[in-house]
Amino acid sequence: MGQAELRLKRPSQSGPRSPATCQPGQSPAWQIIAAGKFGNAGRNILRGPSFQNFDLGLYRQFPVTEKVRLQFRSEFFNLPNHANFYLPNATVTSTAFSTIAQAADQPQAGAQRQIQFALKVVF
Repeated sequence: MGQAELRLKRPSQSGPRSPATCQPGQSPAWQIIAAGKFGNAGRNILRGPSFQNFDLGLYRQFPVTEKVRLQFRSEFFNLPNHANFYLPNATVTSTAFSTIAQAADQPQAGAQRQIQFALKVVF
């Protein structure tokens, strides 16, 4: 049975713990099912951390002459500097099953707070 086949099948959950009552560092007891059988684990029972992102942009215009204005802009990305993490490892046969190994670093969100300032002349 290949890795692709293992990912498509649902495992069977055994033991007294459920994903809702597991403490940090614990993982529910899982067992790989026989070929051609379906497991008893429900669909989408494992949940990952939520993605939170708050961006803020402010600007102020200062008149220089009648037709010329000076515009000061500031933009803040991930303002509260909240860490976002990848989803847990979902490969049942892996020893790192249900662990989160790294923080998310997505181009549109970034991993850390970023601040940029700009000065613009509008005429």
